[in-house]
Amino acid sequence: MLIPHIWYESRAIQAAEWYCSLIPNSRIISKAIIPGPSADDIEQVSFELWGQRFEAMGGGGKAMLNPSISFILHFDSNFFQNTKDPAKAARKKFDELWNEFVKEGKVMVELGEYDFSPHYGWVEDIFGVSWQFLIGGSEPAPKAPITPAMLFVGEQCGRAEEARDVYRTLFPASQEGGLIKYPETEEYERPGNIKFSDFTLSSTWISVMESGLNHQFAFNESLSFIVLCKDQKEIDHFWNRLSAVPEAEQSGWLKDRFGVSWQIIPERLKELLTAKDEKKRNAVINALLTMKKCDIDVLQNAYTNAADD
Repeated sequence: MLIPHIWYESRAIQAAEWYCSLIPNSRIISKAIIPGPSADDIEQVSFELWGQRFEAMGGGGKAMLNPSISFILHFDSNFFQNTKDPAKAARKKFDELWNEFVKEGKVMVELGEYDFSPHYGWVEDIFGVSWQFLIGGSEPAPKAPITPAMLFVGEQCGRAEEARDVYRTLFPASQEGGLIKYPETEEYERPGNIKFSDFTLSSTWISVMESGLNHQFAFNESLSFIVLCKDQKEIDHFWNRLSAVPEAEQSGWLKDRFGVSWQIIPERLKELLTAKDEKKRNAVINALLTMKKCDIDVLQNAYTNAADD
């Protein structure tokens, strides 16, 4: 399973509850406050937005959220078929959410009509996460209401197609979606670069885009992707093929050759880290902090041995 992970400076639970109060078919799955390695506690929250699973944490972070990874909200009539007028319902929900997100947020791209969409806007919400609001304008129709979107800029501009191919070879049963490249007539952009492409990694739809403009941001740890692995063989598979920055390897985290952060972790890790028994929880945390790549046996032994002491 592939899950987007948001690392807030603080207020992760508040952010998740705010999203769930606004976006359709959303819910909080679990939330917890875990003592951090320093004096500050760490918030952890799992939630779903419009059917898309998210994980988030608040506190302890150094990297700032930026638009290098955003989330596209597709207000397609296909997602409002249970209403009398799906197209009208989609537009109404678009307007409702846009107005809420911009109240204390920051507009990145003004709401309006563009060559790729009759109704589009880009906003950074009050918590620092970037969202693209979109109605229509793409063929084929969107496959999911929410799509994580990677924007390749700066030194990574021109590598989106390479990343797309690398990622798809790693995940079983990945599915190819659309691919639109910049034409010769596109002003400011390099012909042949990816304007928009989408594909699945496991069952999660992902988008990639490129921009040659002078953007002052890059991929960092504030937005990463969790790969939940069922066994050590799976962990080794993803770790060995993705990790490209040895100094970034820590506690299951890695950076790939494009600068994107990943968490390659066992499925049961969250259960171990949120154990009610403080002794067990601390033993797992201490074991995890000594690791680069996760070792399932070591983590489980730390949990079990703490219970036996």
